[in-house]
Amino acid sequence: GRNVGIDLGPTTVAVSGENVVSIDKLASKCDNIQEEITRLSRKIDRSRRANNPQNFNEDGTIKRGIKLFWNDSKRYKELRRELAELRRKQAAIRKQQHIDRANALLKEGDTFIVENNQISGWTTRAKETKVSEKTGKIQKKKRFGKSVANHAPSMFVSILENKVKSL
Repeated sequence: GRNVGIDLGPTTVAVSGENVVSIDKLASKCDNIQEEITRLSRKIDRSRRANNPQNFNEDGTIKRGIKLFWNDSKRYKELRRELAELRRKQAAIRKQQHIDRANALLKEGDTFIVENNQISGWTTRAKETKVSEKTGKIQKKKRFGKSVANHAPSMFVSILENKVKSL
């Protein structure tokens, strides 16, 4: 069999085989949709705040401890539907790109060695607070949650796995 090595990052996939060496972005067509989703989410949030000022504290946080009633405007509901549609579209495009990438890889070889990363670990915040040695500042605990969500590296692996099994 021909071996192909695969190394995944939160947003990239590096491939190394006999006739191919590449590093590519996973689900690259999803990026502009993501910007669109972000913009729409902000719009929805503004709409929700405008229609329900009674449910928010002065500092903009949602009131706790009392039953809240929300008035959803027609426009707000429309925007929510639009957002759902965008997310559906993004998911469909992402899946299709993964399938195309997997198909392209199957032409390169039949044995795939994938670096054993625990992808769920990339999404979790860091437990302990670290202080940077260079600057003495506290390092952020943030990880790649959003980019893993948008590029779905695990899903790519499982698609490839299923294709290899069915062969």
